[in-house]
Amino acid sequence: MIKAPKFWYKDKGLLSVLLSPLSFFYAWVSRLVYNHRVSKAIKSAAKVICVGNVSIGGSGKTPVVESLCKFFDKTSYTHCVVSRGYGGEKIGPLIVDVQRDTSKDVGDEPMMLAQQGHSVWVGKNRKVTIEHAEDMAQVILMDDGFQNPSVEKDVNILVFDGGVGIGNGFHLPAGPLREGLDTALKRSDAVVIIGSDKTNLIMRLRRENTDIPIFKAYMIPDKNVIRRIQKKRVVAFAGIGRPEKFFQMLRNYGIKIVQSFSFADHTSYSEWELMRVMAHKNTATIVTTTKDYVRVPARYKPFVTVVPAHLEYEDEKEFHAFLSRQLKD
Repeated sequence: MIKAPKFWYKDKGLLSVLLSPLSFFYAWVSRLVYNHRVSKAIKSAAKVICVGNVSIGGSGKTPVVESLCKFFDKTSYTHCVVSRGYGGEKIGPLIVDVQRDTSKDVGDEPMMLAQQGHSVWVGKNRKVTIEHAEDMAQVILMDDGFQNPSVEKDVNILVFDGGVGIGNGFHLPAGPLREGLDTALKRSDAVVIIGSDKTNLIMRLRRENTDIPIFKAYMIPDKNVIRRIQKKRVVAFAGIGRPEKFFQMLRNYGIKIVQSFSFADHTSYSEWELMRVMAHKNTATIVTTTKDYVRVPARYKPFVTVVPAHLEYEDEKEFHAFLSRQLKD
């Protein structure tokens, strides 16, 4: 996967303006396709909760899905995750088996969730996958799929990266947007903003929808791991939507990063890429994310320290109350 262009997250410059006619065409075609396909959407017997976004790149959907799994673990509802398994080679539908499958088979995010003990279905065709999964779960958590009209969603949760918001506000390819805020918020039941709101996103959201619940959350690293590496020289690498988020999180907790390596989201690490990182294994502690670690070949894993992180809501009680209300509707 290609890294997101830097101009997407800057003020509307010349390149964005030059590409804007293509953006208008992309938005028009996307809306036509969506409206055509939505009439054929299936209605699942299970309650379908979709966690999605409006932009390309990692906004933090999977951590939100993980937090939902933890919520439902404490309820009487049977539940599972459904994912396309981006980057995985298997077509599915299938239940991820951590003893049998690898990230190359099913994708890094499904593998990560499955290793944490969650039930995860993977399939390139979401409609077919949900038809299989609904026989085993009362609640289906869709990791991504907000713009996919093949399945009717009961609850839509939009996730934003507070650090970049919606970037320059243009649709693809002039900017990062898959669709505009106006249309997205009409189909949404709640918004989760991860990290500090550095682009006044809340104000923009409120202009479009004054009533939608907005929840703020932060990624919190494992304190025991942070304590172990706090006084060491650290080399960090990440292949996620925005690697700088991981690096900045470490710095916020007093970690001295002597060198960092950024890769595209879902990177299937090559020998050459990892050798660049491993060249530092004798002089520094090499760290990465849980999502990246599942893609690291077994022979390199002993040299890598994982920094697990979980999502912590500013008002978890209110977020859980919101979920409970949705289940009763």
